[in-house]
Amino acid sequence: MKKQHYCLPALLLAFAVCTVQAQQGAIVCKVDLKSLSSDRAVVDCRLFSAMRADPGSEPVKSDTLRYFLPRIVPGIYGAMNFGQYIHDFQALDAAGQTLPVTRLDTNTWEIRQARSLARVHYTVDDTWDYFEKEFANGFYKSAGSMWRRDSVMVINHNCLVGYFDKLKDLPYEVTYRHPAGFFGATAQPRKGGTDTTDVFRVRSYRALVDAPLLYSRPDTATFRVANAEILVSVYAEQPGRYAANLVSGVRKLLENQKDYLGGQLPVNRYAFLIYQVNSPRQGDYSFDALEHAQSALFLLMTNDLGSVSGIVSDVAAHEFFHIVTPLNIHSQLIEDYDFNNPKQSKHLWLYEGMTEYATMHMPVKQGQEPVEDFLKRVEKKIWESAKFDSTLSLTAMSENALARQDQYYNVYLKGALVGLCLDVQLRSWSNGHYGTQDLMHDLAAQLGPGKPFAEDDLFDRITKLTDPALRDFFLCYVEGTERLPLMAVFEKTGILWKKGDLRVNPEATEAQVKLRKAWLGQ
Repeated sequence: MKKQHYCLPALLLAFAVCTVQAQQGAIVCKVDLKSLSSDRAVVDCRLFSAMRADPGSEPVKSDTLRYFLPRIVPGIYGAMNFGQYIHDFQALDAAGQTLPVTRLDTNTWEIRQARSLARVHYTVDDTWDYFEKEFANGFYKSAGSMWRRDSVMVINHNCLVGYFDKLKDLPYEVTYRHPAGFFGATAQPRKGGTDTTDVFRVRSYRALVDAPLLYSRPDTATFRVANAEILVSVYAEQPGRYAANLVSGVRKLLENQKDYLGGQLPVNRYAFLIYQVNSPRQGDYSFDALEHAQSALFLLMTNDLGSVSGIVSDVAAHEFFHIVTPLNIHSQLIEDYDFNNPKQSKHLWLYEGMTEYATMHMPVKQGQEPVEDFLKRVEKKIWESAKFDSTLSLTAMSENALARQDQYYNVYLKGALVGLCLDVQLRSWSNGHYGTQDLMHDLAAQLGPGKPFAEDDLFDRITKLTDPALRDFFLCYVEGTERLPLMAVFEKTGILWKKGDLRVNPEATEAQVKLRKAWLGQ
């Protein structure tokens, strides 16, 4: 039996890398992955003041301060409570004296006499051992961290480093101490270190969580696609050189996506981080992937190393399109994501549905697959979507995704079908010259990183860019629960839908053929 554990939406943003400067203040952390004790890593985070590069000079302006590990991270719709892996938590002043601390809940420590706070110090467990018993319930390893002293370390910073409630927008500098000979693969540029340390600097806690690390003995390959430098880094349980073998498939995929996006990519760096172990039974495989704005982390269990390229390419086809949304197009709720009490955006139809539609549409539009194969994908999504609650709108499901996880997967089904209907309607309105590719390009030009839209303004923004009639489309099919106008869409494009079967109508009119070619490129 083949199992797939697939964690798609990572609604974090990539932020520009910055230099940590004393005059603006910073959180400076050290994580020791080399001298593990009882399989626990040691973490030390110091507060550097806005006045001078010394800890303990009153960067905190209140008597109490709270330190958090995330309860939840984007892409996982269930509480993960990363604070449960923290032990021996201490808050200390500049002289090394302990300050009073109360643990308020699993993920929160309240520090008193906080004006004297210089640093916090604690140890962290490898999370994967704990995930095993809950993995089937949706608690995915791709958001966790693990370390095997002599072979590999998968690092998500949200497991190791936390944030202070009043200081979470300060820059972070994190130094990792690791075994000699290990390479830390990540999308973030290394800002210093030695053969056993790496220093990374980012603008904020959000940026830190958005940049996972894969430590192992190097098996890497790099190449360029248009304006972007691409890194492929692999850890495989069976030692060997595998990264170079993945380059051909990944390069082809990204070249097609670059052409689909208009010739350029909206990122300058991207990393594919791949961890592979053997499956306990021949023929079985499972995978778990979590997308980030400039990287994707893949955890694969398979005995067939030859299949890794195909699995990675299939998963990456969706994941890489997230560089459009939410990287360039996202709401204020995504910009200001709350790791402990998140308010969910109502626009998963955009972040995931439109991304999934682009993943389906690109191969046929770029001439990489026949129309018949595209129509089979559409058929499958129609019938799978019919199994979900038709009285729940996509916006309502999105806003309540944590409570309605039983309905969440429909965003990849109905959400993609919304993208299909929207694409055809736009092309019909523009005589074939403007579709969802153009819409996403124009939205990205208006918005982009650091320019979020207001939750309630998106539909009006789209209709202002395109056709006022689209406002009713969103009202009926995204905010409302009316059945999608699939029959009308297929009729417009000369596609027959009979007895659950989609096929090109050989007797389609000239106008239908013209619209279909504008839509599908064939």
